[in-house]
Amino acid sequence: MKHLLLLLAVTLTACERMVVPTDPDSEPVTSVTFSVRPAQWQITRSLTADGTDMTDLWLFDYVDGTLAQMLHKTSSDEDIATPALPMAYGQHTVYFIASRGKTPTVGTTTVTWATASDTFHQSVTLNVDGTTAQQSVTLDRATTKMRITIADEVPSTLATVEIQPSVWFRGIDYTTGEATQSIDAPISITIPSSYHGTTGSLSLNVFGISDAGDEWLSDVTITAKDANSSIIGQVTIPDVPVLRNRVTDLSGPLFSSSDGFSITLNDEWLTPTQIEW
Repeated sequence: MKHLLLLLAVTLTACERMVVPTDPDSEPVTSVTFSVRPAQWQITRSLTADGTDMTDLWLFDYVDGTLAQMLHKTSSDEDIATPALPMAYGQHTVYFIASRGKTPTVGTTTVTWATASDTFHQSVTLNVDGTTAQQSVTLDRATTKMRITIADEVPSTLATVEIQPSVWFRGIDYTTGEATQSIDAPISITIPSSYHGTTGSLSLNVFGISDAGDEWLSDVTITAKDANSSIIGQVTIPDVPVLRNRVTDLSGPLFSSSDGFSITLNDEWLTPTQIEW
């Protein structure tokens, strides 16, 4: 599968070596700087995919299968694109998660969001020995996206649209990159009043964490509600095909009769973006 890529360069700087003087048996330590670059030629301080900044970056540093340290950076940090870790000499496996999901929670080996959004994952194994070295790391997209377009006129009473896929995930195991944590409630989206009275302009994006395996199917129920939470439109689209790193477009009427939704598989994410420097 082709991937949209985020590129990272890893620099181990010998002059930043630190040794704890109080313990003669302690391991030498050096500062490892991960220079994170977006998938574009211009170097910026942000992590960007599809023109939108990632809000969070996590680094999980494992030694001998045990978590040694975790580093979390947000989009407000000046060094989100250049995080640094003090790392003892020896072999390390570092797991990366970059995301713009809402309200993240970090578990034992997982990151879960109240609402998932575009998310990237990768792991790299490196031997820290104090010499200067550089390594490129590719973050692979770990999400799927549904883009839902309402084809008929939006009534003035519409307040929210709820989207409930039968199989959908909002968490990731950062050690494997696989999806975890099924959603336990519909994804609710507040609709601005500027869409009232328009036709074909209301398009909603829903992200889910996806396994790296084969295509899978999900029944998708779309429910429109007014300000009093009364249902004013509802449709269920069965057997919607879903795949990591792919957009599934759904379009059709929600408030008028019956023509049904159409499904289009959009592979726009599968176009690779690669930068070498």
